Amino acid sequence: MTTVYFSAGKTAEVEDVRGEDPRMFNIPVVSYGAFAEAMTTNQTMKFSEHGEVYVLKQLQVNQGTAVLHVRRGR
Repeated sequence: MTTVYFSAGKTAEVEDVRGEDPRMFNIPVVSYGAFAEAMTTNQTMKFSEHGEVYVLKQLQVNQGTAVLHVRRGR
């Protein structure tokens, strides 16, 4: 599990982080609410408190697994 940090101050857990740009990862069910809020309010996220900023781009759900694609902020 990896903790991600949203621009509004909340955090969430993700798993199976892979790739660079786009970076992809699975969202466990317990984190769905945090990601839904972040996406509907156009927040950015980081993989560490002082890491690179990522923009939430595309959410795919496949057989109960949510996979989010994010791009580095520009």
